[in-house]
Amino acid sequence: MTDQNPLYQDIILEYYEYPRNRGRVEDADACCQGNNPSCGDDLTVSLKVDQATIGPVMWDGHACAIGEASASMMTEAVTSQSADTARAWVKTVRAMITGRGDADETLELGDIESLRVVRNRPARVKCALLAWEAFDEALTLAEAVHARPRESTDA
Repeated sequence: MTDQNPLYQDIILEYYEYPRNRGRVEDADACCQGNNPSCGDDLTVSLKVDQATIGPVMWDGHACAIGEASASMMTEAVTSQSADTARAWVKTVRAMITGRGDADETLELGDIESLRVVRNRPARVKCALLAWEAFDEALTLAEAVHARPRESTDA
């Protein structure tokens, strides 16, 4: 199949057929939806943040093979990372896929490198970035929740 369409490399198809971390995080600190009306992709990313470390990150919904594979790769890359490292992942993947911005050269892309193929296909860029953008927004919301002062139960 990869000879017919270079978008659907074996690694992308493997992540699509055997998704990682699909579902919803129970008692999530934040959930954000990513939607691409032009192709019908609709994903929700949920996460927990434990102190300064990102706890479980999961995604749910439906998207094309590239969107779902990218969501699975994203959860593996950012789980158990600091918020700063997770944001470096988002920035790096965005730069790799769009060809704009700065990448963190210290990150080992591994399987995520397979998403580079969408760079020359503008209609697929949003598919590949959908979960990453939703994650970035969810992380911002989760950090805001943890930054709020807790209400005192003392009277």
